Amino acid sequence: MVLRSPRKTPVKIIQRSHIWAYLPEESDRKRIGKYLSFWKEWYEKEERKARLVQMVSKKGWMFAGFIPYLQGKFVLDLRKSFEEKDIKMEERWSNQVIDSRPYQNEALAEIIARKRGIISMPTGLGKTTLAAMIFASAPHARGLFICHTKDIFTQARDEFETLIGRPIGRVGDGNKMWTKRTVGMIQSLRSYIAAKNPLDIVIIDEAHHAPADTYRDLLKKVGCSVRIGLTGTTRPDEEGFYLSTGLLGPTIYDYSYQRGVEEGYLSQAFVRFLRPEIDFAAAQENHFRKVYQKGIVEHEDRNRLIVREAGFLADQGKSVLIQVKALAHGEILEDLFEGRADYVHGGTSSEQRNKVKTLLNSKMGKLIVISSPIWDEGVNIPTLDAIIIASGGRSEIKAVQKVGRGLRKTDEKESVLIIDFWDMSHTYLKRHSKERMKVYEEKGWIVKREFMFN
Repeated sequence: MVLRSPRKTPVKIIQRSHIWAYLPEESDRKRIGKYLSFWKEWYEKEERKARLVQMVSKKGWMFAGFIPYLQGKFVLDLRKSFEEKDIKMEERWSNQVIDSRPYQNEALAEIIARKRGIISMPTGLGKTTLAAMIFASAPHARGLFICHTKDIFTQARDEFETLIGRPIGRVGDGNKMWTKRTVGMIQSLRSYIAAKNPLDIVIIDEAHHAPADTYRDLLKKVGCSVRIGLTGTTRPDEEGFYLSTGLLGPTIYDYSYQRGVEEGYLSQAFVRFLRPEIDFAAAQENHFRKVYQKGIVEHEDRNRLIVREAGFLADQGKSVLIQVKALAHGEILEDLFEGRADYVHGGTSSEQRNKVKTLLNSKMGKLIVISSPIWDEGVNIPTLDAIIIASGGRSEIKAVQKVGRGLRKTDEKESVLIIDFWDMSHTYLKRHSKERMKVYEEKGWIVKREFMFN
């Protein structure tokens, strides 16, 4: 008898919908369960905890997005037990109404061929335009574009109406109007009923948020075949990777930052790392919140460096965005600038935010703007000359998204300056600075260390 390799033994999968798939064989559940699993870690009362999470349930259920991920890794005996609606999509229909770039056409071709998956492109390359192209390629389909902030909601709605030339539905920010193509805020879609507003296409903006409970709950209700996630940064952690893949599918198109610079679509990012003096009050703390408060938010020398560098750039006619995490940090900096900077945060009205963004982009108002995390993602300011990362932190996704505000290239701008800090006041902060520097270098941004340090 000839023994077959375990990987070549067909795995029986019954796809029950575009959301769920079923493994009827116990042996297949064990094989795939081991492959689709990760260790989840957390701290409870400062004690490290961990448990193994398997993406295949004991009864054999898993998200259908894993099917294309498993193809090529296993031989699949796949059958479908539901009636699949054929969504007609063609590039030519999109090209008739939208002027696109070659890489956007490449991405659209993959979307039409595969119908589900994640598109990874750096900020500044026109992911909203690509979303409009998806809608335009399927003129008879009903589509929903999902975002998570008011600024992205308004920006996407306006851009879709300009590109597609038709009224766009809106669900969010006090609106509840569905049309064939709708922009919706995730917070306003919790009561979504599929039977009331059936969909053929769903597009998730900033898809690295898809593993969050709100997105997961919604995507379990949306039974459409075309399920696309757009992001500038795919989730590097195992939990984020597996949940994103299960809900949407694997990454099907990846356009790198280096390629964007080489092809002339993105600005070259130059990063300056400055080193503030050590704050000894922060050095003596053990709790991270207190370390952050004293070593970042209230650090006088660090804040003076921020004001000095931003003022110097503004004096040269350059626009500067200063990104903070804590609202109190923004208030401290706003006071230090003595009226020279605007501060936008969650309490700033949508009208005022749009006004500040327009003036900053046109360089007709104040050249310095302080922003809370509401502008970390999705906000389009093409002419932005410099970004000061005042917030610290260690998240790879947040670090890349913050810098993304200034990556778009214009006729007047070929590079963007990023100013960050090598924080030495505490081991936590030093480690986070080192991790951000590593992310910048891996992305191909040119890092300049302006101080000698260990």
